[in-house]
Parts: sequence; structure tokens; C-alpha cells
Amino acid sequence: MPGLVSTSAFSAVEHYFGDSRTESDFRVNVFHNGGIPVELTPTQAKTALYGPSADPELGAAIWREALRRACDESGPSGEEQLFLAWLMLPRLYGTVHRICRRLRAEREDVEAELLLGLLEQLQPGVPKDSLILESLLKATRSCGWRFARTSVKERASGGMEDVSNTDPRSLRSRIPDDASSAEELCFVVTRYGGPDHLRAQLRFRVAPGLLNPRVRQALDGAAAQQGVEQQGVPS
Repeated sequence: MPGLVSTSAFSAVEHYFGDSRTESDFRVNVFHNGGIPVELTPTQAKTALYGPSADPELGAAIWREALRRACDESGPSGEEQLFLAWLMLPRLYGTVHRICRRLRAEREDVEAELLLGLLEQLQPGVPKDSLILESLLKATRSCGWRFARTSVKERASGGMEDVSNTDPRSLRSRIPDDASSAEELCFVVTRYGGPDHLRAQLRFRVAPGLLNPRVRQALDGAAAQQGVEQQGVPS
């Protein structure tokens, strides 16, 4: 791959093809209007695809040529595959936004996974006749969704971390024989709907005899931070 200079995969690709040296050295040759050869710079090719006066016939020729060159590339630079990715970015930004909004995935991770998913489709073992544009886009988007669904990150709560770091032996306490269900402590997490909170109510119960003062204090602190209501506390 050519040298990339950004922590975001998509921004790095945009930066590479926005560089004046790439603009002056890279060319796309296609046939248009019944076989007339046309030489295009990267910017001209992208404008022909997405600009206000986009030409569908010329656009189809550009996609065919970009796909052919990306599939046939055997050198170490990866510039042809990068060019195809650059042309596809406007059709992938919306996918990144939806994945990040719905699954709260990191944008940089999703962009990197989409780019890797695209490159995987261009490997030598993949049949070229299956690499029509819409199929390629669908497979690339699927990689992003699959990655986000299998790598949803947990957000840590300082209060709950105190509980999880408590020595398990300190949790062992004798439960009084006359302890009843009415004496259970019931914690209900009611704050949800925001970007940093739960999506639904969470409720759990614990017998008072299992809580030493330190653990009880940690739960009380978590309650103050996370919108937790305590119900059924023995008087």
C-alpha cells in the first residue's frame, strides 16, 4: 500500500488521492462514446461518478476499468485497489454512520474493517465475474456490520469496578436463617436511552447477608452515578 498518514482509514485514502503528486501521476484510461479513448485524473474520474453533471455511460466505464485494474494488480503498492476503494467511499460513509449510531462502534475501527473487507474481495482466489459493483458493495458493508456486532465494547462503571475488584472471600457471609425474600435488596437501573446508558431497565436482587459494608458502600456509590434505585431495603 502507498504511504498513508491518518488514524482513520477513509481519511488516509482521501488524503492519498488528494495529494498533488498522485493527481499528477495517476491516470485512468477508458473508452467513451462508442470507443473514443478518454484519459482521466483521479479527481476527474470521481467527478464523472458523483458530480452534478455525472455521465452514466462514462461512469459505468470508469467502474469497469477500476474493478479490472484492482483485480489484476499484482504489485506491492496496492495503488489500483486503493483507487477503487477511494471511488467507493461516498457509498460507504453512510454505512459507517449507521453502524456507529446503532451499535455504538468506534468509527476508526468500522472504517478499517470496511476497507479490509473490500480488499479481501479482491484477492486472487475470488472469481472476477462475481465482482460486479453492487455485489462488492454489499459484501463490504456486511463485513462492517458483522465486525460491529461481534465486537461491541463494554463501558466500565467505576462503582461497579469496585464491586468486581472486591476479594471474593469478603462476599462470603452467613445468611440469617430467618432471612426472607422481603429483606432482599433490589437494585433497579432506570436511567436508559442516552448514548452512555443502558437501553433498557436492569433489575437484580441480593440478600443483605451477602454484602459486607465495603461492598454495600460500592453499590451505593454506583447507584448515585448510574441512576439506580434501591427498593426493599430492610428498615
